[in-house]
Amino acid sequence: MESEIADAHNPAGVLLRDLARAGRMSVTDLKRKAAQITLSQFESSGIANLLGPEESRRRAAEAAGYIVRMLGEIGILEAQGGQLDPEAYVFPESVVRRILATTRRDSLMGF
Repeated sequence: MESEIADAHNPAGVLLRDLARAGRMSVTDLKRKAAQITLSQFESSGIANLLGPEESRRRAAEAAGYIVRMLGEIGILEAQGGQLDPEAYVFPESVVRRILATTRRDSLMGF
């Protein structure tokens, strides 16, 4: 789990960790947070300067939709509402959830 998807610095990892702590989040909130993180990465890497503000926001929103859809398809989350168009995702109790819900400071393993 401590791969790219659980990386505490990428959008998917941040969302999984937030979901692990919250247990449930709406798709709208997940997409909003993923877009903010992605846009921040565009800005810090300089990509936003090349794309411009409007295109950066559009592409961040597009990436956010993909990230949330991918998280829904990896099999550790449960969709609420409808399988094809869920309104929220639940992170059921599991060892993966407990690991990701632990802050780096509290983790004996450093993640």
